[in-house]
Amino acid sequence: MPVQRISLLRSPARGVSIITAELRRKYRNADHICSGVRFRDEMGMLHEDWKNDGEVGCPGMALPELLRAQALERHMSVVVYSGESLRRR
Repeated sequence: MPVQRISLLRSPARGVSIITAELRRKYRNADHICSGVRFRDEMGMLHEDWKNDGEVGCPGMALPELLRAQALERHMSVVVYSGESLRRR
């Protein structure tokens, strides 16, 4: 699947919510949408967060680590899980 670049807007938390909602619409049959985000706030403090969306084993925890390894900030990494094909019908 190609990498899709989407701006996290001025508010990273709002950007993450918008992106996740769009992915839920695009992949309606997805079981879980795990995500990791890494950004600096307006004070320059670095924040990292991740969500498992109910998937077992904490797969979302590895996503900020991938961003950190590449020194990426203001980025979000997402993995979409499904027991069936994610192709839109």
